Amino acid sequence: VHVVRDFLPRDVALRWRRTMIDEWDATGSGKGESRTAAPPSDPSSGGGAWSYATNNDGSGASGRHNNAKTRGTRLLRERNETAWQMWEAGAFAYAKWELDLDHYLSREIQSTFETKEMTNRVDNVVGDEGGDTAFEADLSDFFVTNYATGDFLTAHDDAFQGSWAFVISLAQLPDLDADTESNGEVDAEWDGEKLGGVLRFECPFDRSDLPSPAHRHPPGPIRWCETVAPSFNSAVFFRTRPQGPRHEVTPVTWEAREKSFGRYGITGWYMEVGDRMSDWEAAELAKATPK
Repeated sequence: VHVVRDFLPRDVALRWRRTMIDEWDATGSGKGESRTAAPPSDPSSGGGAWSYATNNDGSGASGRHNNAKTRGTRLLRERNETAWQMWEAGAFAYAKWELDLDHYLSREIQSTFETKEMTNRVDNVVGDEGGDTAFEADLSDFFVTNYATGDFLTAHDDAFQGSWAFVISLAQLPDLDADTESNGEVDAEWDGEKLGGVLRFECPFDRSDLPSPAHRHPPGPIRWCETVAPSFNSAVFFRTRPQGPRHEVTPVTWEAREKSFGRYGITGWYMEVGDRMSDWEAAELAKATPK
């Protein structure tokens, strides 16, 4: 796992975050909520450029390996409650907000991360682990996210989404004073113990220690070794194919909104030239990226 601070030009990071916040405020999604830090959560009515994304349709807990994405602003409470039920049942589950892919900011972000300048920079970041990396011209998948109160992402390994994953954190942090954004002072820090919303990774393991070739991961509870709290303008890169660490985003608590913290960010994947998905992996990716 590679963590880079101050990854984007500060003016770009500030502008992107400001647009995300403005669009969030415009939807009314962050207003009048009655959500708590524990299930069931209660997302309020949304709209505009942000859509609620879950891997369920709100009709109750579904299959253990369901990856079909539902996006929209209907049945928000039901979909969030179902996501919690799926998690408690040991299934893969998520609940988060995503900026519409046809929004001008989404298009700008995608084009930025598909430039040769950016892919060369990512290659330099991953260094020896990536080898002499050459990436495909287009991102295999990406989305702009906001994890609001009660939102989360359970443990998974991204095997069907790309060779390398990146997570850009553009968290809204209460400024130490009114001029923080203009004078470059340090923002307040995100306390993961109180606010949740941290990205954490399982401990490295030797595949030779697995019970059988059919096992992708060690049996039993996941051992977590590395935790990355939301921050402003940091980037995380990690390999996801052929084998990557399981990772998750812990539930964001009510206290985050109460104290004016916001977990905004960007997640995307690069495919290495020569890395080809199986038919099953391609089908799973298609389900996770509804058009």
